[in-house]
Amino acid sequence: MTSEAKTAGTLEVHEIFESICGEINGFAGIGQMSTFIRLTGCNLACRWCDTLYAKGKPEMEPEIEELLRMVMQRHVTITGGEPFEQSGVIRLANLLTAQGRLVSIETNGTHARPLTLSDDVRLIMDYKLPSSQMMDRMHLNPFASLNSFDWIKFVCKDEADFAHALAFLRNTENLLCRNIAFSPIVKDNNYDWAHDLCDLMIIDHAANFTDWNFHFSMQIHKLIGAL
Repeated sequence: MTSEAKTAGTLEVHEIFESICGEINGFAGIGQMSTFIRLTGCNLACRWCDTLYAKGKPEMEPEIEELLRMVMQRHVTITGGEPFEQSGVIRLANLLTAQGRLVSIETNGTHARPLTLSDDVRLIMDYKLPSSQMMDRMHLNPFASLNSFDWIKFVCKDEADFAHALAFLRNTENLLCRNIAFSPIVKDNNYDWAHDLCDLMIIDHAANFTDWNFHFSMQIHKLIGAL
């Protein structure tokens, strides 16, 4: 990100579009209409990244006030890339909530929740598991900063990933955030692992994790071919 963008109140944006929420978002849930603002740039190189194109040169650098005028839906999803690589995202989110918008920010687990971010904003924070090849970048502080209405999301490739996710939860019983989403990696339309992950969630929740709010998140926008 350029210093000019940082000081001029602009954001580096890859795209803005209307679609349905295909995953956990902290509000009414999967399936609602949303305006998506995809910011450019990321500080990780996750194996499962499906938006590598957002790491390059931005398609636009609008003023934050201009972005506000482009939002069509009551719900807004700010994603990336990694949104918190640009400090202006805090101002954008706070202004959107002041307009009465419902704002979710998808973030990669390397930035703590900013103290100046409105409590009305919901964070969906990824915890990168071994198969992502980014687990060494995960630290407790960002997750300890989450509020009770935020979410932690685990993208799981296999049972080993799931076991690491449960180990993290066992070792962080004092987290204020208790909302957990598990999302399966699906290859070549083979949903066997997705089915198995559901079974594992049910068994382990009933046996050991009843104090946590487990959800299954399937990326329905990909299933139906939406943006």
